[in-house]
Amino acid sequence: MKNFILVSLLALLMMGCKTSNGGALEIVEPTVEMRDNPEGVASFAPRFSWQLATGKQDVMQTAYQIEVADSEKSLQTGAGLVWNSGRVESDQSVLVKYAGAPLESGQKYYWRVTVWTNTGDKAQSNVRHWSMSLLDSSDWKAGWIGLNDSTNLELDGERTILPARYLRKEFDLPSQPKRAVLYVSGVGSSVCYMNGERIGNDVFGPLPTWYDASVSYLTYDVTPLLKSGTNTIGVALGNGRYLSMRANGW
Repeated sequence: MKNFILVSLLALLMMGCKTSNGGALEIVEPTVEMRDNPEGVASFAPRFSWQLATGKQDVMQTAYQIEVADSEKSLQTGAGLVWNSGRVESDQSVLVKYAGAPLESGQKYYWRVTVWTNTGDKAQSNVRHWSMSLLDSSDWKAGWIGLNDSTNLELDGERTILPARYLRKEFDLPSQPKRAVLYVSGVGSSVCYMNGERIGNDVFGPLPTWYDASVSYLTYDVTPLLKSGTNTIGVALGNGRYLSMRANGW
């Protein structure tokens, strides 16, 4: 029995040694503002993060290079980059700030990172992307729709009665759009639909705020949901935390 245990332990040690000596270097989980391909980033200097994966031991990043472009083609060719950090001798891989040309409101950007390590290895991430939000108040062209007067509510005992509002609009497109982004802001909660398909998987979004000071918004890329011809957008607008179901409650 002792011989069998010793042989088993030796086999495990050999397997461990084999695993630790091999494995190509990879860059995994590249994020912008700690999110994967986010839409509607409001920061003027978004922050990049990434992780290293390898089967080797004692591997440490020694340098990185971040490249950003306004199209995937420009990023691949390296022509007309919005930002090229160049090779930066650093082990930082969390929340590296963008330091390129000013980013444009509503623009979509593509990026990748290249990493060098103390073992002489080099790896480049897959191309990722993010989009900027509407950065200036003048970019917001929409108007509020919903219930204009929330003071005259029916009462049922100690609870208010205010069913969800259902909003619907048809619109025509001459062709399939190249890119379409939906910004949704509400002082309650909402669920949106495009041509019968639910948009996103948020629950009770957006999150509550101190509504007199600020109101959050949600951003969705709805390009795949649109088509040439007649399209229909719908929203179920609920009370959320803005108008609670308690008597005189806000």
